[in-house]
Amino acid sequence: MKENIKIAKRVQNEGFANVLKTSNYSRNELLGLLHAMSKNNDISKESRRTIQKIIKKNLSSHDLSCEYLGVLSDTHIGNRHANFEYIKRAYDTFSKYQITHVLHLGDLLDGYNDIINGKRNHPSFYYLKQLEELKKRYPHGFQNYVLFGNHEESYLKLGLDLEREIMKRRRDFHLLGFGRSYLSNTDQLLLLKHPLHFYKNILLPPIYEKHVLTLNGHSHSFDLNSYNQSIKVPTCSERYPNGCNHSSQLPGFLVLRFLDSEIIMKRYVFENHHPLEREVRTLNKQKQI
Repeated sequence: MKENIKIAKRVQNEGFANVLKTSNYSRNELLGLLHAMSKNNDISKESRRTIQKIIKKNLSSHDLSCEYLGVLSDTHIGNRHANFEYIKRAYDTFSKYQITHVLHLGDLLDGYNDIINGKRNHPSFYYLKQLEELKKRYPHGFQNYVLFGNHEESYLKLGLDLEREIMKRRRDFHLLGFGRSYLSNTDQLLLLKHPLHFYKNILLPPIYEKHVLTLNGHSHSFDLNSYNQSIKVPTCSERYPNGCNHSSQLPGFLVLRFLDSEIIMKRYVFENHHPLEREVRTLNKQKQI
């Protein structure tokens, strides 16, 4: 706790960017630490208010200005159900919209399951195999903003530096950390989420800032909650939930268009390996908590 208070004081004195640069904390971890300190009664009310202002100012990891964004999730590269044809066709569709920036909502890689794989190969076998598939087969020509999910978390538990290894192989990937992250597009804040298995071991940024849209990975199926503007993004693999008994469970991806007062969402699904536009929905650009 004393160390956390010390870091919080450094942020107030030296600035968030400088502490982020000179410490071993990731952006998400530093935001999570500051959020914990903003609730700590051992520091003054003035300091807590200052910390809350710092958090709000630094929530967004990237500030984009794109009319269109591509969105996909749960590609599970390395799993036998991964489908690079789906990924390629999704990116071909993005190209038709002249999309250059793509959001990936987690489980980019399949990770390591010691129960399933522990008796066959060392974890590094799966780690390196998946990284090489990513390097060689994932589409080029785009800027990819990737949130890590629970499957990437399996490598974190093994002490492997996944972020460093991906950046060595693909400079077109911008890694947003584990579980939860914010970025903004056309000055609108977006919240990206993917559940983890060990929240207690990972510091996450808070969910209390106003944002126009929440994008969720992990469920492998599509759902849109219009009330709070939260979207579950389907898998872009053949890991269908529940045997794919409903159209919401078909694999697919999204195209988002940001207009002055609204966001247009197009959902594409794969039928016979071809992406088909399934539905179009309009979302208000109205900030929410």
